[in-house]
Amino acid sequence: MDFLINCKPWLRYDSQSIIPSLIIDSPSDIIFVDIADNEFLNKIGAAKWFEEMSKDAEVWHLKANECFNEEKFEESIFLYDRAIRCNPEIAVLYLYKASSCLRINAFYMAYETAELALEKNGDRENALLRMGKASYGMRQWKKAANYFASVLKEFRTNAEAPKEFKRATARLTEQEHGKYDFNGIFIESKRENPQFDIADYSKPIEIANIPGKGRGIISSKDIQKGTLLTVSKSFSSGYSNDFDADLFNASFNSGAIAHMQHELNTMQNLQKNPQISKEFYNLCCGDDARQNEEIPSGIIDAARIQRICVLNRFGSGEEGDKNGISDCHLFILPSYFNHACLANAYRIDYGNVMIVFATDDIKKGDEICISYINPLNNYLERKKELSGWGFICQCELCEMDVKDPMYSERNEMWEEFKKFSTEFLPKEIIAKGEALLRKIRKSYINRNKYKVVLAELLWILSSIQTGNTTTGSYKDYG
Repeated sequence: MDFLINCKPWLRYDSQSIIPSLIIDSPSDIIFVDIADNEFLNKIGAAKWFEEMSKDAEVWHLKANECFNEEKFEESIFLYDRAIRCNPEIAVLYLYKASSCLRINAFYMAYETAELALEKNGDRENALLRMGKASYGMRQWKKAANYFASVLKEFRTNAEAPKEFKRATARLTEQEHGKYDFNGIFIESKRENPQFDIADYSKPIEIANIPGKGRGIISSKDIQKGTLLTVSKSFSSGYSNDFDADLFNASFNSGAIAHMQHELNTMQNLQKNPQISKEFYNLCCGDDARQNEEIPSGIIDAARIQRICVLNRFGSGEEGDKNGISDCHLFILPSYFNHACLANAYRIDYGNVMIVFATDDIKKGDEICISYINPLNNYLERKKELSGWGFICQCELCEMDVKDPMYSERNEMWEEFKKFSTEFLPKEIIAKGEALLRKIRKSYINRNKYKVVLAELLWILSSIQTGNTTTGSYKDYG
Protein backbone atom coordinates (compact mmCIF):
# COMPACT_ATOMS: atom_id res chain seq x y z
CA MET A 1 0.00 0.00 0.00
CA ASP A 2 1.01 3.63 -0.47
CA PHE A 3 -0.45 7.12 -0.29
CA LEU A 4 0.27 10.39 -2.03
CA ILE A 5 1.34 13.78 -0.79
CA ASN A 6 0.30 16.94 -2.62
CA CYS A 7 3.05 19.48 -2.06
CA LYS A 8 1.23 22.62 -3.28
CA PRO A 9 -2.54 22.08 -3.18
CA TRP A 10 -5.12 24.79 -3.67
CA LEU A 11 -8.89 24.77 -3.86
CA ARG A 12 -11.02 26.29 -6.58
CA TYR A 13 -14.71 27.00 -6.08
CA ASP A 14 -16.79 26.79 -9.25
CA SER A 15 -19.69 29.22 -9.50
CA GLN A 16 -21.81 26.39 -10.89
CA SER A 17 -21.20 24.03 -7.97
CA ILE A 18 -20.83 24.17 -4.20
CA ILE A 19 -18.26 21.37 -4.38
CA PRO A 20 -14.68 22.71 -4.53
CA SER A 21 -12.02 21.29 -6.86
CA LEU A 22 -8.53 20.35 -5.72
CA ILE A 23 -6.09 21.85 -8.22
CA ILE A 24 -2.65 20.34 -8.82
CA ASP A 25 -0.48 22.46 -11.10
CA SER A 26 2.30 19.98 -11.72
CA PRO A 27 2.78 16.19 -11.66
CA SER A 28 5.96 16.73 -9.65
CA ASP A 29 3.84 18.26 -6.87
CA ILE A 30 2.60 14.72 -6.18
CA ILE A 31 4.77 12.31 -4.21
CA PHE A 32 3.79 8.67 -3.84
CA VAL A 33 4.95 7.38 -0.48
CA ASP A 34 5.36 3.76 0.58
CA ILE A 35 3.73 3.35 3.99
CA ALA A 36 6.43 0.78 4.79
CA ASP A 37 9.23 3.33 4.21
CA ASN A 38 9.81 4.36 7.83
CA GLU A 39 12.92 6.42 7.10
CA PHE A 40 11.22 8.65 4.53
CA LEU A 41 8.04 9.04 6.60
CA ASN A 42 10.11 10.23 9.56
CA LYS A 43 11.94 12.67 7.31
CA ILE A 44 8.70 14.35 6.18
CA GLY A 45 7.06 14.27 9.62
CA ALA A 46 4.52 11.60 8.71
CA ALA A 47 5.70 8.77 10.98
CA LYS A 48 2.14 8.14 12.16
CA TRP A 49 1.30 6.71 8.73
CA PHE A 50 3.96 4.01 9.00
CA GLU A 51 2.74 0.42 8.83
CA GLU A 52 4.92 -2.50 9.82
CA MET A 53 5.34 -4.98 6.98
CA SER A 54 7.53 -7.96 6.19
CA LYS A 55 11.24 -7.16 6.13
CA ASP A 56 11.96 -10.24 4.05
CA ALA A 57 13.25 -8.97 0.70
CA GLU A 58 12.34 -12.26 -0.99
CA VAL A 59 8.64 -11.74 -0.16
CA TRP A 60 8.57 -8.45 -2.07
CA HIS A 61 10.87 -9.81 -4.76
CA LEU A 62 8.33 -12.53 -5.60
CA LYS A 63 5.40 -10.08 -5.55
CA ALA A 64 7.33 -7.72 -7.82
CA ASN A 65 8.04 -10.57 -10.23
CA GLU A 66 4.32 -11.35 -10.37
CA CYS A 67 3.59 -7.75 -11.32
CA PHE A 68 6.32 -7.82 -13.96
CA ASN A 69 4.87 -10.98 -15.52
CA GLU A 70 1.45 -9.29 -15.58
CA GLU A 71 3.07 -6.27 -17.30
CA LYS A 72 2.34 -4.02 -14.31
CA PHE A 73 5.78 -2.51 -14.61
CA GLU A 74 5.36 0.63 -12.49
CA GLU A 75 3.92 -1.44 -9.65
CA SER A 76 6.79 -3.89 -9.98
CA ILE A 77 9.31 -1.03 -9.62
CA PHE A 78 7.54 0.07 -6.44
CA LEU A 79 7.85 -3.46 -5.00
CA TYR A 80 11.45 -3.95 -6.14
CA ASP A 81 12.28 -0.71 -4.30
CA ARG A 82 10.60 -2.09 -1.19
CA ALA A 83 12.63 -5.29 -1.48
CA ILE A 84 15.83 -3.27 -1.94
CA ARG A 85 15.13 -1.31 1.24
CA CYS A 86 14.81 -4.64 3.06
CA ASN A 87 18.18 -5.82 1.75
CA PRO A 88 20.10 -3.40 -0.48
CA GLU A 89 22.89 -5.92 -1.14
CA ILE A 90 20.86 -8.34 -3.28
CA ALA A 91 22.15 -7.49 -6.75
CA VAL A 92 19.47 -9.37 -8.68
CA LEU A 93 16.82 -6.96 -7.37
CA TYR A 94 18.53 -4.12 -9.22
CA LEU A 95 18.67 -6.16 -12.42
CA TYR A 96 14.95 -6.91 -12.27
CA LYS A 97 14.14 -3.29 -11.48
CA ALA A 98 16.27 -2.16 -14.44
CA SER A 99 14.22 -4.46 -16.71
CA SER A 100 10.98 -2.88 -15.48
CA CYS A 101 12.40 0.60 -16.05
CA LEU A 102 13.31 -0.31 -19.62
CA ARG A 103 9.75 -1.47 -20.28
CA ILE A 104 8.30 1.96 -19.33
CA ASN A 105 11.07 3.90 -21.15
CA ALA A 106 12.57 5.21 -17.91
CA PHE A 107 16.03 4.85 -19.44
CA TYR A 108 18.08 6.93 -17.02
CA MET A 109 16.71 5.08 -14.00
CA ALA A 110 17.30 1.79 -15.83
CA TYR A 111 20.94 2.69 -16.45
CA GLU A 112 21.63 3.79 -12.88
CA THR A 113 19.92 0.71 -11.46
CA ALA A 114 21.82 -1.71 -13.73
CA GLU A 115 25.05 0.08 -12.82
CA LEU A 116 24.31 -0.51 -9.13
CA ALA A 117 23.76 -4.20 -9.89
CA LEU A 118 27.20 -4.32 -11.49
CA GLU A 119 28.79 -2.55 -8.52
CA LYS A 120 27.22 -5.11 -6.19
CA ASN A 121 28.77 -7.97 -8.20
CA GLY A 122 25.51 -8.90 -9.89
CA ASP A 123 25.35 -10.93 -13.08
CA ARG A 124 27.80 -9.03 -15.30
CA GLU A 125 26.34 -10.24 -18.60
CA ASN A 126 22.81 -9.05 -17.81
CA ALA A 127 24.00 -5.83 -16.17
CA LEU A 128 26.07 -4.83 -19.22
CA LEU A 129 23.23 -5.75 -21.57
CA ARG A 130 20.74 -3.62 -19.61
CA MET A 131 23.19 -0.70 -19.44
CA GLY A 132 23.60 -0.96 -23.21
CA LYS A 133 19.83 -0.97 -23.78
CA ALA A 134 19.38 1.97 -21.42
CA SER A 135 22.14 3.90 -23.22
CA TYR A 136 20.42 3.14 -26.52
CA GLY A 137 17.14 4.46 -25.12
CA MET A 138 18.97 7.62 -24.02
CA ARG A 139 20.20 7.90 -27.64
CA GLN A 140 23.82 7.59 -26.54
CA TRP A 141 24.79 5.39 -29.46
CA LYS A 142 28.54 5.11 -28.93
CA LYS A 143 28.09 4.27 -25.27
CA ALA A 144 25.48 1.65 -26.16
CA ALA A 145 27.71 0.12 -28.84
CA ASN A 146 30.58 -0.15 -26.35
CA TYR A 147 28.43 -2.02 -23.83
CA PHE A 148 27.13 -4.43 -26.47
CA ALA A 149 30.68 -4.93 -27.74
CA SER A 150 31.74 -5.86 -24.19
CA VAL A 151 28.95 -8.42 -23.99
CA LEU A 152 29.99 -9.86 -27.37
CA LYS A 153 33.60 -10.11 -26.25
CA GLU A 154 33.01 -11.55 -22.78
CA PHE A 155 29.89 -13.65 -23.40
CA ARG A 156 30.09 -15.07 -26.91
CA THR A 157 26.92 -17.14 -26.59
CA ASN A 158 24.66 -14.17 -25.77
CA ALA A 159 21.89 -14.16 -28.38
CA GLU A 160 20.83 -10.50 -28.04
CA ALA A 161 24.19 -8.75 -28.19
CA PRO A 162 24.92 -9.19 -31.95
CA LYS A 163 21.57 -7.68 -32.96
CA GLU A 164 21.82 -4.84 -30.44
CA PHE A 165 25.41 -4.06 -31.44
CA LYS A 166 24.37 -3.90 -35.11
CA ARG A 167 21.52 -1.48 -34.28
CA ALA A 168 23.78 0.77 -32.20
CA THR A 169 26.50 0.95 -34.87
CA ALA A 170 23.86 1.73 -37.52
CA ARG A 171 22.69 4.67 -35.40
CA LEU A 172 26.30 5.82 -35.01
CA THR A 173 26.74 5.86 -38.80
CA GLU A 174 23.56 7.90 -39.17
CA GLN A 175 24.60 10.36 -36.48
CA GLU A 176 28.16 10.88 -37.71
CA HIS A 177 27.75 10.69 -41.49
CA GLY A 178 24.07 11.34 -42.24
CA LYS A 179 23.74 8.00 -44.02
CA TYR A 180 20.07 6.97 -43.91
CA ASP A 181 17.82 4.51 -45.67
CA PHE A 182 15.42 7.20 -46.91
CA ASN A 183 13.48 4.71 -49.00
CA GLY A 184 12.94 2.60 -45.87
CA ILE A 185 11.84 5.70 -43.92
CA PHE A 186 9.30 6.54 -46.62
CA ILE A 187 7.92 2.99 -46.72
CA GLU A 188 7.67 2.83 -42.92
CA SER A 189 5.83 6.18 -42.86
CA LYS A 190 3.00 4.65 -44.91
CA ARG A 191 2.25 1.99 -42.30
CA GLU A 192 -0.70 2.41 -39.97
CA ASN A 193 1.50 2.74 -36.88
CA PRO A 194 5.02 3.59 -38.11
CA GLN A 195 7.95 2.89 -35.80
CA PHE A 196 11.16 4.74 -36.61
CA ASP A 197 14.45 3.64 -35.11
CA ILE A 198 16.91 6.30 -36.28
CA ALA A 199 19.53 8.67 -34.89
CA ASP A 200 19.57 12.46 -35.13
CA TYR A 201 21.98 14.17 -37.54
CA SER A 202 22.97 17.84 -37.74
CA LYS A 203 26.54 18.25 -38.98
CA PRO A 204 26.54 21.41 -41.15
CA ILE A 205 24.48 23.65 -38.84
CA GLU A 206 24.63 25.22 -35.37
CA ILE A 207 22.49 27.26 -32.99
CA ALA A 208 23.35 30.97 -32.79
CA ASN A 209 21.88 34.29 -31.68
CA ILE A 210 20.19 36.07 -34.59
CA PRO A 211 19.87 39.89 -34.33
CA GLY A 212 16.25 40.86 -33.76
CA LYS A 213 15.05 37.25 -33.60
CA GLY A 214 16.67 35.56 -30.63
CA ARG A 215 18.15 32.15 -31.29
CA GLY A 216 18.18 30.50 -34.68
CA ILE A 217 20.11 28.14 -36.94
CA ILE A 218 23.12 29.17 -39.04
CA SER A 219 25.37 27.24 -41.40
CA SER A 220 28.71 26.16 -39.96
CA LYS A 221 30.22 25.96 -43.47
CA ASP A 222 29.32 26.72 -47.08
CA ILE A 223 26.37 24.49 -48.01
CA GLN A 224 25.26 23.43 -51.47
CA LYS A 225 21.64 23.30 -52.55
CA GLY A 226 20.17 19.86 -51.81
CA THR A 227 22.44 19.17 -48.84
CA LEU A 228 20.94 17.23 -45.93
CA LEU A 229 20.90 19.62 -42.96
CA THR A 230 19.28 17.62 -40.21
CA VAL A 231 17.31 14.50 -39.43
CA SER A 232 15.48 14.55 -36.11
CA LYS A 233 13.26 12.15 -34.22
CA SER A 234 10.68 13.85 -32.03
CA PHE A 235 11.30 14.49 -28.35
CA SER A 236 7.60 13.84 -27.76
CA SER A 237 4.47 13.22 -29.83
CA GLY A 238 0.70 13.24 -29.46
CA TYR A 239 -1.95 11.40 -31.47
CA SER A 240 -5.67 12.09 -31.26
CA ASN A 241 -6.54 8.38 -31.44
CA ASP A 242 -4.49 7.70 -28.27
CA PHE A 243 -6.56 9.96 -26.04
CA ASP A 244 -8.04 8.66 -22.81
CA ALA A 245 -11.78 9.40 -22.66
CA ASP A 246 -11.51 9.64 -18.87
CA LEU A 247 -9.07 12.54 -19.23
CA PHE A 248 -10.21 14.42 -22.31
CA ASN A 249 -13.62 15.61 -23.42
CA ALA A 250 -14.43 13.76 -26.65
CA SER A 251 -16.28 16.85 -27.97
CA PHE A 252 -12.93 18.49 -28.75
CA ASN A 253 -11.77 18.33 -32.37
CA SER A 254 -8.99 15.89 -33.20
CA GLY A 255 -6.34 18.62 -33.33
CA ALA A 256 -7.10 19.83 -29.80
CA ILE A 257 -7.07 16.26 -28.49
CA ALA A 258 -3.69 15.59 -30.14
CA HIS A 259 -2.31 18.77 -28.54
CA MET A 260 -3.48 17.76 -25.05
CA GLN A 261 -2.17 14.23 -25.53
CA HIS A 262 1.16 15.67 -26.65
CA GLU A 263 1.50 17.86 -23.56
CA LEU A 264 0.66 14.91 -21.32
CA ASN A 265 3.20 12.67 -23.09
CA THR A 266 5.84 15.40 -22.79
CA MET A 267 5.33 15.63 -19.04
CA GLN A 268 5.53 11.84 -18.69
CA ASN A 269 8.73 11.74 -20.73
CA LEU A 270 10.30 14.40 -18.50
CA GLN A 271 9.13 12.59 -15.36
CA LYS A 272 10.68 9.31 -16.45
CA ASN A 273 13.88 10.90 -17.76
CA PRO A 274 14.53 14.13 -15.80
CA GLN A 275 18.12 14.31 -17.04
CA ILE A 276 16.89 15.41 -20.49
CA SER A 277 14.81 18.28 -19.12
CA LYS A 278 17.44 20.96 -19.72
CA GLU A 279 17.40 20.64 -23.53
CA PHE A 280 13.61 20.84 -23.45
CA TYR A 281 13.33 23.81 -21.06
CA ASN A 282 15.90 25.69 -23.17
CA LEU A 283 13.36 25.93 -26.00
CA CYS A 284 11.46 29.18 -26.55
CA CYS A 285 8.59 29.59 -24.09
CA GLY A 286 7.45 33.02 -25.29
CA ASP A 287 8.35 34.72 -22.01
CA ASP A 288 11.70 36.53 -22.05
CA ALA A 289 11.62 36.94 -18.28
CA ARG A 290 11.39 33.16 -17.75
CA GLN A 291 13.52 32.00 -20.68
CA ASN A 292 16.75 31.73 -18.67
CA GLU A 293 15.07 30.58 -15.47
CA GLU A 294 16.66 27.38 -14.18
CA ILE A 295 14.20 24.55 -13.51
CA PRO A 296 15.52 22.17 -10.81
CA SER A 297 15.97 18.58 -11.93
CA GLY A 298 12.84 16.52 -11.45
CA ILE A 299 10.48 19.51 -11.37
CA ILE A 300 7.69 19.42 -13.94
CA ASP A 301 6.77 23.03 -14.75
CA ALA A 302 3.40 22.30 -16.35
CA ALA A 303 2.66 25.88 -17.45
CA ARG A 304 6.05 26.27 -19.11
CA ILE A 305 5.80 22.84 -20.75
CA GLN A 306 2.42 23.75 -22.22
CA ARG A 307 3.76 27.03 -23.61
CA ILE A 308 6.86 25.38 -25.08
CA CYS A 309 4.69 22.75 -26.74
CA VAL A 310 2.36 25.39 -28.22
CA LEU A 311 5.22 27.43 -29.69
CA ASN A 312 7.44 24.62 -30.96
CA ARG A 313 5.36 21.68 -32.13
CA PHE A 314 4.60 20.68 -35.70
CA GLY A 315 1.55 18.68 -36.71
CA SER A 316 -1.17 17.69 -39.14
CA GLY A 317 -3.60 20.48 -38.19
CA GLU A 318 -6.93 20.74 -36.42
CA GLU A 319 -8.89 18.39 -38.67
CA GLY A 320 -6.25 15.70 -39.04
CA ASP A 321 -5.45 13.38 -41.91
CA LYS A 322 -7.85 11.62 -44.30
CA ASN A 323 -8.92 9.36 -41.42
CA GLY A 324 -9.58 12.31 -39.11
CA ILE A 325 -6.54 11.50 -36.95
CA SER A 326 -4.39 14.44 -35.85
CA ASP A 327 -0.82 14.24 -34.67
CA CYS A 328 1.75 16.70 -33.38
CA HIS A 329 5.43 16.41 -32.60
CA LEU A 330 8.11 18.44 -30.85
CA PHE A 331 11.68 18.29 -32.16
CA ILE A 332 14.57 19.77 -30.18
CA LEU A 333 17.01 21.05 -32.82
CA PRO A 334 14.45 21.85 -35.56
CA SER A 335 12.61 24.03 -33.03
CA TYR A 336 15.46 26.54 -33.41
CA PHE A 337 14.79 27.09 -37.13
CA ASN A 338 13.18 30.49 -37.57
CA HIS A 339 10.45 31.05 -40.15
CA ALA A 340 10.60 32.68 -43.55
CA CYS A 341 7.94 32.40 -46.23
CA LEU A 342 10.81 32.44 -48.73
CA ALA A 343 12.88 29.89 -46.86
CA ASN A 344 16.29 28.54 -47.89
CA ALA A 345 15.52 25.09 -46.45
CA TYR A 346 12.64 22.66 -46.79
CA ARG A 347 11.31 20.22 -44.24
CA ILE A 348 9.76 16.82 -44.92
CA ASP A 349 7.70 15.24 -42.15
CA TYR A 350 7.43 11.48 -41.82
CA GLY A 351 5.30 11.15 -38.69
CA ASN A 352 7.63 11.72 -35.74
CA VAL A 353 10.69 12.18 -37.97
CA MET A 354 11.63 15.49 -39.59
CA ILE A 355 14.15 15.78 -42.42
CA VAL A 356 15.44 19.18 -43.57
CA PHE A 357 17.30 19.88 -46.83
CA ALA A 358 18.87 23.08 -48.17
CA THR A 359 16.88 24.54 -51.08
CA ASP A 360 19.51 27.17 -51.93
CA ASP A 361 23.26 27.50 -51.77
CA ILE A 362 24.00 28.86 -48.29
CA LYS A 363 27.14 30.71 -47.21
CA LYS A 364 28.92 29.95 -43.95
CA GLY A 365 27.35 31.97 -41.13
CA ASP A 366 24.08 32.67 -42.98
CA GLU A 367 20.82 31.99 -41.18
CA ILE A 368 18.85 28.94 -42.31
CA CYS A 369 15.06 29.23 -42.21
CA ILE A 370 12.16 26.92 -42.92
CA SER A 371 8.55 27.85 -43.61
CA TYR A 372 6.14 27.08 -40.77
CA ILE A 373 3.13 27.56 -43.06
CA ASN A 374 2.13 27.32 -46.72
CA PRO A 375 3.91 30.31 -48.35
CA LEU A 376 1.38 30.27 -51.21
CA ASN A 377 -1.40 31.43 -48.90
CA ASN A 378 -2.30 35.09 -49.22
CA TYR A 379 -0.59 37.58 -46.93
CA LEU A 380 -3.46 38.03 -44.47
CA GLU A 381 -3.81 34.25 -44.06
CA ARG A 382 -0.06 33.90 -43.50
CA LYS A 383 -0.09 36.74 -40.97
CA LYS A 384 -3.00 35.18 -39.06
CA GLU A 385 -1.37 31.74 -38.97
CA LEU A 386 1.95 33.14 -37.78
CA SER A 387 0.30 35.21 -35.03
CA GLY A 388 0.13 32.04 -32.95
CA TRP A 389 3.92 32.14 -32.73
CA GLY A 390 3.83 35.78 -31.68
CA PHE A 391 5.68 37.43 -34.57
CA ILE A 392 5.08 39.14 -37.91
CA CYS A 393 7.11 37.81 -40.81
CA GLN A 394 9.29 40.42 -42.53
CA CYS A 395 10.62 38.28 -45.36
CA GLU A 396 10.86 39.78 -48.85
CA LEU A 397 7.56 38.23 -49.98
CA CYS A 398 5.64 39.62 -46.99
CA GLU A 399 7.21 43.07 -47.38
CA MET A 400 6.25 43.11 -51.06
CA ASP A 401 2.67 42.06 -50.33
CA VAL A 402 2.29 44.73 -47.63
CA LYS A 403 3.47 47.48 -49.99
CA ASP A 404 1.60 46.21 -53.08
CA PRO A 405 -1.34 48.62 -53.80
CA MET A 406 -3.05 45.94 -55.92
CA TYR A 407 -2.85 43.24 -53.26
CA SER A 408 -6.42 43.47 -51.91
CA GLU A 409 -8.10 43.77 -55.30
CA ARG A 410 -6.03 40.91 -56.74
CA ASN A 411 -6.71 38.67 -53.77
CA GLU A 412 -10.46 39.35 -53.96
CA MET A 413 -10.51 38.33 -57.64
CA TRP A 414 -8.49 35.22 -56.87
CA GLU A 415 -10.72 34.08 -54.00
CA GLU A 416 -13.80 34.58 -56.15
CA PHE A 417 -12.28 32.48 -58.93
CA LYS A 418 -11.27 29.67 -56.56
CA LYS A 419 -14.86 29.42 -55.37
CA PHE A 420 -16.12 29.51 -58.97
CA SER A 421 -13.74 26.69 -59.96
CA THR A 422 -15.35 24.31 -57.45
CA GLU A 423 -18.89 24.87 -58.73
CA PHE A 424 -18.70 24.94 -62.55
CA LEU A 425 -17.62 22.75 -65.46
CA PRO A 426 -14.04 22.84 -66.80
CA LYS A 427 -15.04 24.67 -69.99
CA GLU A 428 -16.67 27.48 -67.98
CA ILE A 429 -13.74 27.61 -65.56
CA ILE A 430 -11.26 28.01 -68.42
CA ALA A 431 -13.33 30.78 -70.02
CA LYS A 432 -13.54 32.73 -66.77
CA GLY A 433 -9.91 31.95 -65.95
CA GLU A 434 -8.60 33.29 -69.25
CA ALA A 435 -10.48 36.55 -68.69
CA LEU A 436 -9.10 36.75 -65.17
CA LEU A 437 -5.59 36.00 -66.41
CA ARG A 438 -5.40 39.33 -68.22
CA LYS A 439 -6.50 41.23 -65.09
CA ILE A 440 -4.04 39.39 -62.84
CA ARG A 441 -1.15 40.05 -65.23
CA LYS A 442 -2.08 43.72 -65.30
CA SER A 443 -2.19 43.85 -61.48
CA TYR A 444 1.45 42.74 -61.41
CA ILE A 445 2.67 45.30 -63.94
CA ASN A 446 4.73 47.13 -61.29
CA ARG A 447 5.98 43.97 -59.60
CA ASN A 448 8.71 41.94 -61.25
CA LYS A 449 8.83 38.86 -59.00
CA TYR A 450 6.92 36.66 -56.56
CA LYS A 451 3.76 36.73 -58.65
CA VAL A 452 2.17 33.98 -56.59
CA VAL A 453 -1.47 34.41 -57.68
CA LEU A 454 -0.43 34.50 -61.34
CA ALA A 455 1.55 31.27 -60.94
CA GLU A 456 -1.35 29.53 -59.18
CA LEU A 457 -3.86 30.64 -61.81
CA LEU A 458 -1.60 29.43 -64.63
CA TRP A 459 -1.20 26.11 -62.84
CA ILE A 460 -4.95 25.61 -62.47
CA LEU A 461 -5.69 26.50 -66.09
CA SER A 462 -2.93 24.27 -67.44
CA SER A 463 -4.00 21.39 -65.20
CA ILE A 464 -7.61 21.61 -66.34
CA GLN A 465 -6.61 21.93 -69.99
CA THR A 466 -4.32 18.91 -69.98
CA GLY A 467 -6.80 16.78 -68.07
CA ASN A 468 -9.94 17.78 -70.00
CA THR A 469 -10.78 16.11 -73.33
CA THR A 470 -13.85 18.25 -74.10
CA THR A 471 -12.18 21.64 -74.28
CA GLY A 472 -9.83 21.12 -77.16
CA SER A 473 -6.07 20.75 -77.34
CA TYR A 474 -3.52 21.79 -74.74
CA LYS A 475 -2.81 25.51 -74.59
CA ASP A 476 0.40 27.01 -73.26
CA TYR A 477 -0.60 29.76 -70.83
CA GLY A 478 2.98 30.63 -69.92
